[in-house]
Amino acid sequence: MNTHEDPGDTVEASQAARLIVVLMVITGLCALWFIGPVFKGIQPEEGATLAEIEHAIEKLIDLINQIFAGSILLSSLISFYFLKLAYQTHKTGRYPPPGFAVIRRVTLRRGQKAKASAWLCLLFALFSWLPVLAIAYLKWILLTVIY
Repeated sequence: MNTHEDPGDTVEASQAARLIVVLMVITGLCALWFIGPVFKGIQPEEGATLAEIEHAIEKLIDLINQIFAGSILLSSLISFYFLKLAYQTHKTGRYPPPGFAVIRRVTLRRGQKAKASAWLCLLFALFSWLPVLAIAYLKWILLTVIY
């Protein structure tokens, strides 16, 4: 296994990968933009009756359940991608492994540097579950305060 890096050992950027990243960012920003009015629809007006407040709480719980489900899906996809990347990097001894597209020109890493990259990918796969845990904790606090 070659453990040194030649200056010419690079992987060129993929236009398709760049487009996917841009579309993901645009989708995320649109989701944040659309969720603003949802929160305004949940908030009861000042002087609301008990029934209106209970209805607003039910809407809030439904919203948190939807956000929780979405975060589980997103974290699963991110985790799967980085676990696959870590496995392939460890298996081939090079980062990025053959067949993976990159969004910018990357110098190949081999040997110990590739193993370090594999461990970082594994760590990021685990950290991708932190938002799910945070939302689960928020849901638990909300439900214990309400009920």
